[in-house]
Amino acid sequence: MRGRRLPGASQQWSCGSAAGLAKRLHARALADGQPEVAGKLTYVFGSAYCAECGALFRVDHAIVARWGG
Repeated sequence: MRGRRLPGASQQWSCGSAAGLAKRLHARALADGQPEVAGKLTYVFGSAYCAECGALFRVDHAIVARWGG
């Protein structure tokens, strides 16, 4: 399976390339002494591969689609 992504694998975003809400939440978590939370946010605002079909999707978009108002 070399070179192929496993379904369900996630990709972090780079803190330097983050913008908007993601960047503000990350900075706030670090400022509040919560580096573990800041690290987890890089996955929440990153991408993942669907375990069923292997399609790449944005995690934050999936959260809003599932639990958004």
